[in-house]
Amino acid sequence: MSPALLEYERSGGVAALRDRLVVEQDARASVTRKGRPREIELDAALLRRIVDGLDKGRFLDLRADYTAEGADLMTYSIVYRGHTVRAMDTAVPWSLQPVLHILNDILDR
Repeated sequence: MSPALLEYERSGGVAALRDRLVVEQDARASVTRKGRPREIELDAALLRRIVDGLDKGRFLDLRADYTAEGADLMTYSIVYRGHTVRAMDTAVPWSLQPVLHILNDILDR
């Protein structure tokens, strides 16, 4: 089995969430939300938007950690092409925000 194309996790906040999305190379994905796993398939256009957003946003050039001060902040972690970036609310790099929006939409469906 080849490594996943992308792994995404969001955690924290007032509700102490821990949601996870793993996207495979063939667009199959597993979503775990509120402790409940399910399998989905992303359409090609959506997968392309995610990959383009990461590549155009120069994901591989981002630092590993973007921390912030404050209570009940969400933490986001993305692993893509062997590089991991963790960012907290209010410290998310602008280039990563459009991709986070897409990934959160997938988790929230």
